[in-house]
Amino acid sequence: MHKARALSPFRILSCLAILVWALMMGALLKRSFISPLTHQVDWRGAATAEAQPGESWMGIYLHDKKIGYSTTRWEKEGLDMRLVERTVMELMVMGQPQSVNLSASSLLDPALNLKSFRFHLTSDQVNFSAEGEVKDKRMRVRLAGIGEEREIEIPLPRSPYLSSHLRLFLKSQDLREGSQYQVALFDPVTLQLEDLRIEVGGKERLRIGAQEVEAIKVRQTFKGITIHSWIDEGGEVLREESPMGFVLVKEEKESAILKGRGSGKGEDLIALAAVPSSVKIPDPRAIRILRIRLGDLSPEGLDLDGGRQRLRGNVLEIQRENLDFKAPSLPVHQPSLEPYLQPTPFIQSDHPELRQMAASILQGESDSLVAAKRLSAWVFEKIEKRPVLSIPSSLEVLHSRVGDCNEHTILFVGLARAAGLPTKVEAGLVYARGKFYYHAWPEVYVGRWIAIDPTLNQFPADATHVRLVEGGLERQTELLRLMGKVSLEVLGFQ
Repeated sequence: MHKARALSPFRILSCLAILVWALMMGALLKRSFISPLTHQVDWRGAATAEAQPGESWMGIYLHDKKIGYSTTRWEKEGLDMRLVERTVMELMVMGQPQSVNLSASSLLDPALNLKSFRFHLTSDQVNFSAEGEVKDKRMRVRLAGIGEEREIEIPLPRSPYLSSHLRLFLKSQDLREGSQYQVALFDPVTLQLEDLRIEVGGKERLRIGAQEVEAIKVRQTFKGITIHSWIDEGGEVLREESPMGFVLVKEEKESAILKGRGSGKGEDLIALAAVPSSVKIPDPRAIRILRIRLGDLSPEGLDLDGGRQRLRGNVLEIQRENLDFKAPSLPVHQPSLEPYLQPTPFIQSDHPELRQMAASILQGESDSLVAAKRLSAWVFEKIEKRPVLSIPSSLEVLHSRVGDCNEHTILFVGLARAAGLPTKVEAGLVYARGKFYYHAWPEVYVGRWIAIDPTLNQFPADATHVRLVEGGLERQTELLRLMGKVSLEVLGFQ
């Protein structure tokens, strides 16, 4: 078994790994899962768009440092169209190089409606895949790499569609300045269908290598995240700029694959996203009350107020909970708490292995507060603390025993729900060494909601844990629009 050990904040406060992955999905792949509503006459869509076979290569840069490449190929397959995309990146996360490979393949009918897809993510610790097939207004998705293979069905209010970097969609449109489109994105990891807005701007001169070309500027907005693309008259994407300094540039194959890669150096993504503190906090783990002023942060879409947090104007006060109360016995069941006991595709609290492990840890303990403490201490002790670019699931973490704050959190939630403890996921910021880092932790209901932190072995969690959102990856993507934009002032603490 891996033992927990003393680690620097960069090695502990590392849930940004999953947020970085979500950012990469948003910046590089989400536009591969779009549905052109303008083509639809009925649910399946009657309009037909022509797309000639082709291939495209793009270099990927972070603040002018090359970190990878992306290639897209589309070709006819009978009357259908096959799209294949691969993205390779080398990232620096908490001082450690991380290799990430993303691949996606999709089959479209002549009207560019999605028939089926395959998605695969591999990194140093992860081998995740999702395969989907669309039929009768439903999508059947098979997930692997989550500790088991699981199949789920998703209702589709709109026909999902995969194209690559909007190329096929944009090729089929008359891109006039001022035109606007709304398309639907399907994310094979969060399993969500979300809206993306596309706005066509004017023409601009753009330098690509040694050439200067004229391109149409297109703005894409997804969940508050803005991506800018420059597209030539033929619909080819020449350049894309995404949050946190990610840039894609059209290149020849040899240049895209080789030029500038392999140094193993670059900006650390954790440090890049950290929020500086106006005041040094000497012993953050002992803080009971924290008051901060949030600068230019819209509360829309965030979960700032409620429970141990009180928001008044732009001043937020967080109070660590006390545990001086009588806790109920296990299992804890109330109608309002049922959603926090349910399994999900990534929190497999109904799986026999998680139920057996929870029972083994608790050894018949019936006091919910004592049980929650035991589960939290077990997760802290047994999980090796290492940054992982992953799609965490409770069962997979139980098997691997490796991860950062998201892995600790998702395993605790799975074990707690299996034991009859209502539990939810929170994500936001936590203070360490002069900065606030993006972090995740659980809340558990033991007669009242208590924020805890099995990554840091805290029960309850200190008041420097600033909740921004409540929920899993589908909610944590809300944080992407904040990265690089959040500022805060520490007004006081005790």
